[in-house]
Formats: sequence, structure tokens, C-alpha cells
Amino acid sequence: MQVNVYKKPVVNLRSSFRRRPYLCFYDGPRTRPSSAVERLLNCEVPLRAQYIRVLFREITQISNHSLALTTYAMDVGASTPFLWAFEEREKLLEFYEGVSGASFIRPGGVAQDLPLGLCIYIDSFTQQFASRIDELEEMSTDNRIWKQRLVDIGTVTAPQAKDWGFSGVMLRGSGVCWDLRKAAPYDVHDQLDPDIPVGTRGDRYNHYCIRIEEMRQSVRIIVQCLNQMPSGMIKTDDRKLCPPSRSRMKLSIESCAV
Repeated sequence: MQVNVYKKPVVNLRSSFRRRPYLCFYDGPRTRPSSAVERLLNCEVPLRAQYIRVLFREITQISNHSLALTTYAMDVGASTPFLWAFEEREKLLEFYEGVSGASFIRPGGVAQDLPLGLCIYIDSFTQQFASRIDELEEMSTDNRIWKQRLVDIGTVTAPQAKDWGFSGVMLRGSGVCWDLRKAAPYDVHDQLDPDIPVGTRGDRYNHYCIRIEEMRQSVRIIVQCLNQMPSGMIKTDDRKLCPPSRSRMKLSIESCAV
């Protein structure tokens, strides 16, 4: 809470571009702030940059869900899933290290293109990660103690979820089939076809099952992005958003003109 109170006035004093490091504190590859700036300036993001954005958002979703599930397992008395999942999360963090890390997604596109060979590493991860999810389910899904501590706990009905303004997993767990990527597609989500897992009871066990399935769907989206990703630019050439490269600046004064 103290961090939020400190960051809000600091962010308000900075331009849209200088706010990015502060927003990355909450979630590294968040694109909504960048998308808001792009819509205000009527800027078209190159197609390759859109695919790269979606790719890293889904990598982040896997990382976030695996952390949420395994720390929750620790809360109810199981430490093994936490240790196993962190081995996979380290691989995901290496993908971030392969690009520029913080502020990778920015208004107008992404900071830089994918390094040579990174797509191969990501593809090899997707081929083996499904078996890691299976291992997690073997330990938890049908475990008697796990179900005793989750089934019918914290139940929220669909009308209650809507009245209380729920979103994401909490809303879908209550039986409402709503996902922003389907309801209001952004970037290239309208060209991808993941399934939307939906619960029935709205209890903690449903939320667990949905996160498990959403990790599988994230793998599916990553594979689609790798297969469909085109070549081309990774930043807009709109100088209101993206300055020219250093090499172009040294060759042409006109390249700096807005």
C-alpha cells in the first residue's frame, strides 16, 4: 500500500513514456497503458510487434498463474508444487532476459526485435510444459485433502460476481463466459482461437481448475503466435511515439524531423 501511495504522485508528474518503468513494477509486460497512448494518438502498431506483445503477455500469464497456484498450495499445506513450478518460472524469466526486460512493451510497438534463436527456445518450452502441468494436476486435482480445503469454499454466484465487479478468473469461475481478449480483442487476439474455460460453482476449486486450463490455453496461444508471426517492423515510424534509430540519426538529419 505504501508503494502505491508513493508511486501515484510520481507517475502523475511524468510523461506517458517516462511512466513505463513505474507501471512495469506492477506487471512487466502490461500493454494497456501503451494501448491507451496509441489510441489517443491514432497510431497503428506494426503486425509483428502485435504478435510479440501477445507472445510475452501469455508467457507472463503462465508465470503469474503458476505462482498463484503453487503459493496457494503452500497455504493449504503442500510445498512440492511451489518448488517444481519455480524451475519452470526460471525458464520463463530467461525469455525476458533474452529481450530488454522492463519497458519491453511501449507505445508504438516493442523496444527491440526478438533475438536470434529465442523463438526456438520458446517453442521447446511449449513442447514440454504440458507435461509439467500434468504433474501439477497429478499432485493436486484429485487429491482428497486438496479438495476438502477448496471445494465449496468462498463460493460466489454469477449474479454476485457481476454485482461486485469481478473480472478475470474470479468472474469466469462463477460461470460467466467473459474474457477481454474475446469481448474486446486488442492487438492480434482476433486472429487467435483459444478456448475460454468457465467454472460452474464459483468456489476456490473452480478457480484452481480454470487457472490450470488457462495455462494450457496460453501455451496454445504461444504456439499460434510463433507459427503466424510475420517479419517486418517492430516499431511504428510515427515520430510522435518512436524516435529513429541511432544509426539513422547519424546519417540523416531529416530522420529526426517530426
